[in-house]
Amino acid sequence: MTCYECTATNCARHACAALPSHASSTPSRWRQGPTPAQRPFPLLARAAGALGDRALFDTVIRQADALLDQADHTSLFNPYALHEIRLRGLVATDRAAIAIKLADDPPAATTTVAPQWHVIQFVTIAGVRLRAGDRTGSRESLETAIREANARRLPHQLQRIMRTAAGDLPDIHADAEQALDRLRQEMAA
Repeated sequence: MTCYECTATNCARHACAALPSHASSTPSRWRQGPTPAQRPFPLLARAAGALGDRALFDTVIRQADALLDQADHTSLFNPYALHEIRLRGLVATDRAAIAIKLADDPPAATTTVAPQWHVIQFVTIAGVRLRAGDRTGSRESLETAIREANARRLPHQLQRIMRTAAGDLPDIHADAEQALDRLRQEMAA
């Protein structure tokens, strides 16, 4: 999607500016499941984190946490997905130490968790572990992520694995690159 203000694709800055008005939905409106206009919390939290907007990120994550017990869970609005978004946002807002403490304590996956979230979570946790200096733990997470991303045919996650491993785990980077090349060849055939 192209931002109409700056013509950038997926402009996080303008998304953050536009979404808070949608985030004012009352919890009672969430009880029957979020409608498209009521689903901004995960997206807004990701955008705020990507921008490094600590205050907005914290506010939106708190709102999302408060609604988790009141709203039906969806593939994007569930404890598992919000945990990954929280880890990524904490790192992006210069709070890696907190993310490191939370990384190995994900909530249990439920039936509303889309399969790709498992891969997304492995990659995010690997990045957090690298920040903590845990190369072994990061390697294990990324190896699992490569297998899962390949099995589920998720080229974007293989690219994330490559970015996460770049410079720190060159063999993992090479494995992900090979898996991505194989996947591209299979998809082109």
